[in-house]
Amino acid sequence: MAIRALTMSAALMATLLLGAFGPQCANAAVPVVPKVPVLVIDAGFGDSPLWVSGWLGPGATSESEAGSSFRLWHSKTSAWWGRGAAPPTFVLSSSTETGGPTPGALEPRDIAWALDRITAGDESLKALLIAQSGAGLQARSYLEGLGEPGYAGRDDVVGLIELGAPNSGLTLAHRYPSLDVWASYAGAIGVKTSDLLPGAGWISTLNRQPLPPACQFADIQGVPSRIGGFESDGLVTLGDSAIPTDEVGDDGVFTQTQSRASDAWSLTQTWTPLTAAGGATTHIVDESQVEQIDLYRGYPQDPDVTSATQRLYLAWFGDRMPTTHISTRLIVDISGSMAGAWSGTTKLEGARRAASDFVDALRARTSLPRATPEDLGLIMFATTPRLALKPTANPSAVPRLLSRVTPRDNTNVGAALSMAIGSFSLTPRSADKVVVLLSDGLNTAGQGQAAIMRGPVAKARTSGVRIDTIALGNVGDMDARFLAQVAKATGGSYQQSNDLFQLRGDFLQARFASLGPLVFDQSVKGAQTVQIATATPLTRRIEAAVLSEGKGFDVRVLRNGRPLPSRSYALQTSQGLALISLRQPADGRYSIALAGGSAGERAHLFAVSTSDVFAEKTVAAPPDNSATVILLVLAGVLVVGVGLTFLFSLRRPPAKPQEAASEETA
Repeated sequence: MAIRALTMSAALMATLLLGAFGPQCANAAVPVVPKVPVLVIDAGFGDSPLWVSGWLGPGATSESEAGSSFRLWHSKTSAWWGRGAAPPTFVLSSSTETGGPTPGALEPRDIAWALDRITAGDESLKALLIAQSGAGLQARSYLEGLGEPGYAGRDDVVGLIELGAPNSGLTLAHRYPSLDVWASYAGAIGVKTSDLLPGAGWISTLNRQPLPPACQFADIQGVPSRIGGFESDGLVTLGDSAIPTDEVGDDGVFTQTQSRASDAWSLTQTWTPLTAAGGATTHIVDESQVEQIDLYRGYPQDPDVTSATQRLYLAWFGDRMPTTHISTRLIVDISGSMAGAWSGTTKLEGARRAASDFVDALRARTSLPRATPEDLGLIMFATTPRLALKPTANPSAVPRLLSRVTPRDNTNVGAALSMAIGSFSLTPRSADKVVVLLSDGLNTAGQGQAAIMRGPVAKARTSGVRIDTIALGNVGDMDARFLAQVAKATGGSYQQSNDLFQLRGDFLQARFASLGPLVFDQSVKGAQTVQIATATPLTRRIEAAVLSEGKGFDVRVLRNGRPLPSRSYALQTSQGLALISLRQPADGRYSIALAGGSAGERAHLFAVSTSDVFAEKTVAAPPDNSATVILLVLAGVLVVGVGLTFLFSLRRPPAKPQEAASEETA
C-alpha cells in the first residue's frame, strides 16, 4: 500500500510537471547569443560613475587612452541587459582609474580608439554606439567622417542610439543664452556654445552629411517638461532631436521613455534663476515645471532606457553581425592554357564575358538608395600575379583590362591568392571579404597544392576571407578536388563551368552569394512565369537576375500574379542580363514573367531576399510562469494529501477477521 501511494504521488507530480513545463519546453526559443558589441559613450559631463555602474555593474575594470582623460571600461557582466547572454558592453568615459569624473573633451579619435580596443584581434566585429546628448553629435561626426581617423576605411559601426541628442542644435541655449550650463555642455564635446545653436555651422555640417548606409539610427528622448514654451528634458527639446531624413533615410527610429535628463548637474539649480521667483522679467519659466524637473531619473540608470535599447538591439541584430561593406577580388587565370578554344570562343574571352556580368550586377546594386558600399579589385595571374585594378567602387574597367591580355606562361595559384588576401588592406577592415578565383585548374608554378592549403588558404580562413572557386572546362580530377578543397576550407562554393552560359551563371551565383542566402537559383527553358520569392513585413529588399542564353527575354515582375508598374522596381538590362531590385516590397508572392526570346532559349534566375535587420521584430516575452506556479502548488497539495492519507492508514488499527469476513459476504 505504501508503494502504491508513493507511486500515485509520483505519477501525479509527473503529470502536473509535464503539463506545466511540457508546452514551454516544446515551444522554447533557441537562445539568442548577441554578437554585436555595445560601446556606451559618456561625454565627460561629470556623471561617469553612474554610467559605469548603470550599464556595467560592479567589478568593472578599465584601460586608458594615451594622452587622454578617457578610459574604456568593461565588465564580465552587463548590468543593463538583465538575464541571459548579454552582448559585450563597454563604457567610454572621461574618468579617473577609480571611476571618478575628470574633465575631458570627447573627439572622434576617442571613439575610434575605443573601437580599436573592442575589435582588437577580430576585425570582423562591428559595434553599436549608445551616446547621450552632446556625445551623440560627436558620434555622428565620427560616422560621417568629419574627424580623424577617417571612417571610410573602417566601417566598424552598425548602429547609433542617441539619448536625447540635440541634432538640430540647442533651442534653449539660443533662447536662454545667460544660462551657465551651456559652456560646460559644449566643452565636454570639444566645441563652443555658438557651435550648438540652431543653424550654426558645425550643426549644419553634421546635417549635410549622411550616416553610413548600413548604420541604423534611433533617438530615445525622455519625458518632456514645459520650459519657456518648449517641451524639453531639461536641456534638449523634442524638436532638437530631429534629424534630416536625407541622413537616415526611412530607417530612423524615434521613441520616448519615462526617463528625464542627465544626472550631471542639478537642473533645479540651473533653471530656478530664470523663474519668476528668481526675478526673471523676460522668458519666464514656470516654477512648477522647475520642480517637476527635479524629479528626473538619469538616462544611465533608467530601466526604461535600457529596456528600449535592448528591444532595439534584438530587433536590429539578434545573433547576426550585419554587413557594412562588401569587398571582392576577381582572380582570373591568364596563363597560356587560357588561350584554348572553348564553348565557341576562347577560355579567356569567356572569362571576360562572365566578369562583365559580375561588374554589371555590382554597379546596378551600388546605384540603389542606401545600398551597402562595395568595392571590386582585379588580379590577373600566370607565373606571377598582377593587381590590374586596385579596389574601386566603379570597376567598369575590368572587361577592358581582360580584353587586352595575351595568355602566356604558367599558372601560379598560390601567389595569386596571397596577393588577393594582402590587397584587402586597401579596403575597410571590417568589410565582408570575398575572392572569386577562376582557373582551368592547372597549377604549374610556385607552391604545390599542399603548401597552398597550409599558406594562403589557411590565412584566408583565419582572416575571414571567403574563396569561391570556378573551374573552367574539363579540368583533371586532382585539380578539381584541389579547387573544391580551397572553397570548402573557407566557406566558399566550387563550380565547374562546361560552357559559356554556365560560366556566366557561376560568376553571378558567386556575386549574389555575397548579398545573402539565395532563395532562388534555377535554370528554365523558354518563356514562362517563375515565382522567385515571398515578401513578409521584415523583407527589406528582393534582388534578382535573369541570365539569358541568347539576346534576352522581356522581363516583367508580378506580385500575387498581377504585373507591377515598372516604377515600383529597378530594372537594368545588358547583353542578355536583366537585374531587378525591389526595395521594401509589400507582402506577397513575387514572380518574374519571361516573354519573347528565341525558341528553346535557356535562362537562369537568381534571387536573394534580404530581411531587414533594422525592422522592428517581435521579441518573445519571457514565459509566463504563473500557471506553472499554481500547478506546482496543486501538485504539492496532492502529494501532501496522499502522504497524509498513507500515514493515517498506517496508524488505523487493523480490521477484525470476522468483520472482514462479513464484508466479503456482503
